Amino acid sequence: MSSSSCAWTWPAQRNELLQQILDREHSSVDRGVAYATNTVTYFFYLIAGASTLLVLLGWTSIRDIKERVQSLADKKILKLVHEYEERLAIIEQQLNKEAYSIEKNPRGYRPDARRAVIMVASRAGEQSEQQDRDLRSDFALAPRGLRGADL
Repeated sequence: MSSSSCAWTWPAQRNELLQQILDREHSSVDRGVAYATNTVTYFFYLIAGASTLLVLLGWTSIRDIKERVQSLADKKILKLVHEYEERLAIIEQQLNKEAYSIEKNPRGYRPDARRAVIMVASRAGEQSEQQDRDLRSDFALAPRGLRGADL
């Protein structure tokens, strides 16, 4: 009788073991699907949040951001070019006056006047160096995709 009872318990134990294995596999698959679903959901929330932020800031696309940065850079560059042109015109006038005074009176040329022109030119150079540093720092703050050839 013991041999017959063992025969009936073995398939039951086997079925129970198979059921436990299937339950574990099922729970493992459920966890994997839940993880994938959560990942997709969080990624969607991230995209939705970023687009909401862009809309709140008034930008409708990355192209709009690029155009705004480009126009700001163009305005600043035009302003600097205008300032440099004014300085260059002033230095040119001073150099023309000095050249005229040298041509008019070559023997009475005063080295002090030459030093004054050199000082004016060096001051203009110092100011332009400061503006160059400012422009470089503004350029460094620009987004990477909008530097160089994109500007």
